[in-house]
Amino acid sequence: MVSKELKYINGHFYDDKTKNRIELKDNIKITVATDEKNFILLEPAGNKPKQILDAKAKKQEVESDKKVKHYKKVFGAGKALYFHIPKEDVWFKAELLEDLYIFLNKKSKKDEGKLYSCACVVTANINNKILFFEEIYGTSLNELYKSTYVHYYGNFGNPACNALDRFLEDYHDENSNLMKYRLFTSKDKKAKGNPD
Repeated sequence: MVSKELKYINGHFYDDKTKNRIELKDNIKITVATDEKNFILLEPAGNKPKQILDAKAKKQEVESDKKVKHYKKVFGAGKALYFHIPKEDVWFKAELLEDLYIFLNKKSKKDEGKLYSCACVVTANINNKILFFEEIYGTSLNELYKSTYVHYYGNFGNPACNALDRFLEDYHDENSNLMKYRLFTSKDKKAKGNPD
């Protein structure tokens, strides 16, 4: 057993003598001695939405957004989606806290939609590979993936993703991603949006 004097600055540990940044191995036990006031209870991980819109308010938000040319509702609030972080084959379950829409941007010349921002939360690590799991919040599926990756794996790898590819409707079916909802048909293009 060894004892070191460390300083914790900007999310990193530094050896007080050598001034070198050090990291700790995963799944080890350490003893931290400091004043009680130095332990801070943290807010939930990710970016917790300040407000969660009901179905009517979310539709109004999408309809009134100046960049939206056409839109379609894909799923209602409460829908479970799944994603996987390949780094260590870890699977997560996410829940939509608001309705999820796909939209065509007025500037886009293609009929390929983008996901509209949607409050969501990671609710479970379904293959139990995370020792201390906690819920992670996001204001979009892309942000949710990134926040989950950074929370559990820090800067080890690339936390970016395309949520249309990464999120699945069925945990057991790799082909159940959201890409199939991306294309807009002439039926989808009634007026500005489409009725629910």
